[in-house]
Amino acid sequence: MSEMPSFVSKGSRGDLVHYTESSGIRFQFKTGHSFYRAHLMPEGGKTDLRTTGLTPDQVEGEIVADILIFLDSGGELPVLGKGFRMPLQREIIVERHRLAYRVVELMDGTISVGTYFAL
Repeated sequence: MSEMPSFVSKGSRGDLVHYTESSGIRFQFKTGHSFYRAHLMPEGGKTDLRTTGLTPDQVEGEIVADILIFLDSGGELPVLGKGFRMPLQREIIVERHRLAYRVVELMDGTISVGTYFAL
């Protein structure tokens, strides 16, 4: 990624939410839910981004870049509201770490990443 976006934080640890804007789009990350806790995997294992050496800003900056590329290539995000079925899940690599994230577009146009985790 060429330029790291700057983030505004609200809340702390488990309730921490980061906001940023890039290319005229507002992004929201549930950082506390995503970065500051272990995630259980379907096969029973756990992953924890706090042990990777990555930072929330690093991960979220790469997610912003991936979403912008996805949208620029004609991709569409599911919109939260009537008819919503499930968030879009995408995968990225950040400094040799394979990560997944789940994303939706809110009714006001904000792009919301509800969770991200190591695979």
